[in-house]
Order: sequence, then C-alpha cells, then structure tokens
Amino acid sequence: MSRRPSARVPTPRSTNHPTRYACPRTTGSAGQDHSVPMRKLVVSTIMSLDGYVEGPGGDVAALPMDGFFDAHNLDRQRAADTLLLGATTYRVLKAYWPAVADDPTVSPDVAADPSLAELHREIGRRNNELRKVVVSDSLSETDAAPWTATTTIVRRTDARAAVAALKQRP
Repeated sequence: MSRRPSARVPTPRSTNHPTRYACPRTTGSAGQDHSVPMRKLVVSTIMSLDGYVEGPGGDVAALPMDGFFDAHNLDRQRAADTLLLGATTYRVLKAYWPAVADDPTVSPDVAADPSLAELHREIGRRNNELRKVVVSDSLSETDAAPWTATTTIVRRTDARAAVAALKQRP
C-alpha cells in the first residue's frame, strides 16, 4: 500500500446550505469596505484511519467503502454545484459512474447489497450532471466523453486562477 502524508482538514458543521466567506476587509482611500464574498471550497479525501489513500497497485477501490460512505458522498454532491478533480480521480469516476447511473446492478456493491441500488443510481446521475473542473496536463477534451458537456479541463499552470474564478461565482 502506498502511504502519503496527510494533514488535518477542518470539517464543515453543515453541508445543507451554501456558505459565503469574505476575504479580509480592506479599506480604500475613502474608507469604503472592499471585502469580497467568496464561495466555499470543500475538500473531500478518501483515506483510511491509518493514512492510506490507495490499495495495492494504486487501487482506490481496495479501501473499504460501504453504504454509509455512499450516503455521505451523495450528501456532499447534493450540496455542490461543481466537482474539482485531478486527472486520476476523474478517470476513475468516469469509468464507473455513467454505467451505474443507467443500471445500478453493474455496481459490485449493489450486487452484494441490492438495497444500495437507488443510492448508487442517484450518485451516478449526479456525477453525470454536475459540472466538473479537472486539473490536468495529460487529459484533452476527447478524453472527457461521456462527460464532455459537463467537463472543463484546466492546465496545472492555470489551476490557481481557475479555482479563484470558481470561488468568485455567485
């Protein structure tokens, strides 16, 4: 298993509503308030309690995920309007969820527990519908199918500006 360093990330208290943050307030020459409202960027990382982020051969699916994780994932998606992804995660999601949205029985988790079918179908549909911004120097627009209409690929050198632009959106 590959081990990567981890950092503590504060957990939001509630994910049911969008939160707007403001940049530090600055005062102009006439004393005007120049704070800029910003959207929240929520980071979600899959990691085992002992710090593993992938299994043998880089397989994220080797980490145990269950219906509780799926329900949490769906709640996060319901609160989001955009997914910000790296190329590897994007490829993994794209290879799995479109088919599950159409037929949840193709999911090994649903095969093991049929009660997860509607949960997986909704996760798949949300993955299909949510806008995705993918930071990658290796992907091109032709790699985005079947999510071409909902995917924007941003080069690494442009990532900071792209994230700042996302945070400025209403």
